[in-house]
Amino acid sequence: MAGSITILLQLILANVRTPREREGDLTAQIAANRTGERRLRDVIAKYGLPEVYITVLSCCATQSA
Repeated sequence: MAGSITILLQLILANVRTPREREGDLTAQIAANRTGERRLRDVIAKYGLPEVYITVLSCCATQSA
C-alpha cells in the first residue's frame, strides 16, 4: 500500500506548479487519514462493529434531518 501511495504522490507532484508545498500538504493529509483509520479501528475493537455501525447511521440520520 505504501508503495502505491508513493507512486501516486509522485504523479501528483509532477503535475503541480508548487510541488514542495503540495508535498507537505498531501503528506500531512495522509498522516491525518492514517491516524483516523487507527483510531476508528480502536473504537471498533472496543465497542464492536455492529455498535459503531448503528451509531454512525444514527449520526448520519440526525444530520440529514
